[in-house]
Amino acid sequence: MCTQIVAYQICYYGTNNCAFTILAIGKRKRDPTEEKRYSHYANIVKLYDVYEDNLSIYLVVELCLGGELLSTIISLKYFSEREAAVVLRLANAI
Repeated sequence: MCTQIVAYQICYYGTNNCAFTILAIGKRKRDPTEEKRYSHYANIVKLYDVYEDNLSIYLVVELCLGGELLSTIISLKYFSEREAAVVLRLANAI
């Protein structure tokens, strides 16, 4: 099942002002414990905490500044089969 992100916000927390991203997703979309199961693997965003209210679940995740995968792929002049295989392996891990 694909998770539809309703909104996101960058926040700063703690005495060292660490940056995180807060993702808000519709409550019916996905159980956040599923996300936490995979958060320790390489190449998957680390999940730090989960909060919820009546409408949404809020995931506190590491801040990733690399941009969106689709934008990166579109901007490439050439995308080899080998590069595509790596992307698909990562996507399947999720």
